[in-house]
Amino acid sequence: MKLPSTSTPEQGFTLIEMLLVIGLFSLIAGLGVFFGVDYYQRSALAAERDLLVSALQNARAQSLSNLNGAAHGVYLANNSLIIFEGQNYASATDIEALPNNPGITHTGPSEITFDALNAKTNFDGQITLSNTVKNLVINVNHEGGLEW
Repeated sequence: MKLPSTSTPEQGFTLIEMLLVIGLFSLIAGLGVFFGVDYYQRSALAAERDLLVSALQNARAQSLSNLNGAAHGVYLANNSLIIFEGQNYASATDIEALPNNPGITHTGPSEITFDALNAKTNFDGQITLSNTVKNLVINVNHEGGLEW
C-alpha cells in the first residue's frame, strides 16, 4: 500500500524562461527607444521648417500689403528667426524674434528681404534645414514664391 504524498509539486518558471522573457522585453524596449528618438528628431525638423516658412510668409505678406511703406524680411540668426522691417537686417527698425531649435542647422542665406508692394526677393535658391537624421529644403524664387 502506498501512502499519499504530502508534498506539492513545484510550480513556477525556470531560470531559462525568466531570462528569455527579460531578454525579449529588453529588445522591444530598445527598439521602441530607437524609433521614438528618430520620430522626435524628424518631427522637430518638420516643426523648424514650418516655423521658417511661416516667418517667410509673414514677411512676404507684410511687404505685399506695404505695411509702413517698407520692405520686410527674415534674418536667420544662430538661436532665432528674426522678422524685420527695412531693406536689410542691419538697418531694421521693427524686429520680431522667434526662437528656433539649436539642434538644427540652416544652410543658405542668412537674410531674405521681400520688396514692398511686389514681394520680390534678393535671393533665388534653397534654404536647407538639417539635423542628424534628415535634410529638408525650402525653395525661394526671385518673385517671392516659396516651395517646401
